Amino acid sequence: KRTREEIVTRLHLQNAERFLSSFDRPNIFYRIVPKEQPRKQLLAFLSERRSDAGIVYCLSRKKVDEVAVFLSENGY
Repeated sequence: KRTREEIVTRLHLQNAERFLSSFDRPNIFYRIVPKEQPRKQLLAFLSERRSDAGIVYCLSRKKVDEVAVFLSENGY
């Protein structure tokens, strides 16, 4: 509850409608895949899920920028 209140305060959302639901989200999963050919693997993974949403985690801001450019160059 304290976290929710802090979010409302910091984002100035006092008049915003709030929705509260369970953390049980069976449609959300976490997957770690060993890297062999990372860019090829990433494109294959994404091409199988074109209509889905997701997050790609990187270990540094520099790598995030590199991956973002790579994905943009490949139509994502």
